[in-house]
Amino acid sequence: MTVVNGQELVKLADDGIAFALGQIIKQYEDGKDFHRLVRHDTKHTLGVIRRAECLAVAMKLEEKDFQLVRLSAAFHDVVQISSFYPTFNQELIRKRMKGGNEIASSMKLSKWLSQNSAFSLLDRDLSIMHKAIMATITEYDSCRMGVLQPKLKENSDRVARCVALADLGVAGMEGKVFVPDGDLMFREDNIDITLALGRLTNRSQLSHTRKDDYKARM
Repeated sequence: MTVVNGQELVKLADDGIAFALGQIIKQYEDGKDFHRLVRHDTKHTLGVIRRAECLAVAMKLEEKDFQLVRLSAAFHDVVQISSFYPTFNQELIRKRMKGGNEIASSMKLSKWLSQNSAFSLLDRDLSIMHKAIMATITEYDSCRMGVLQPKLKENSDRVARCVALADLGVAGMEGKVFVPDGDLMFREDNIDITLALGRLTNRSQLSHTRKDDYKARM
């Protein structure tokens, strides 16, 4: 049976958001050391949901697609698999499973829907949400000296555009949090710095040499 009741779909999206946020808290906010994420947390996900909703309203999406936007945004970062590697000068850097995390996040959404939805979404709806999550994959473009989303195309569905732009568009939509957001990303990826600062009782314990070394990596 396909969705015919708008209220049921709204509740499904609300329940999905609650589940996704709970997973992020359990796995990443409450994680220890390497597994604790300071940027890919519930605050980030709630921000993506909020911005995606604003874009969906501006684009005048129908109610069904509006709820698909909310579900896709909620689950887009629910899986964060990383590897950790030391550099030649004993730095410890996080390397993300680019693309793999998005596929796993999309699969988690599909599994949750199969276990928790009293009705079946159309294959078209599942495909749209998968493509929306995949559109959040980022790459650094050395020519443009910036980050782009290679799977976001001119002809991408509007659901995908809402979610992808909400994920990457914090600078344009909520400028005040752009700089702090970049700081959190740096701390999340440069694990040795985050762990070292966490062990300090006072920042004055950090030597000037070490401070300069940390600043040089920014």
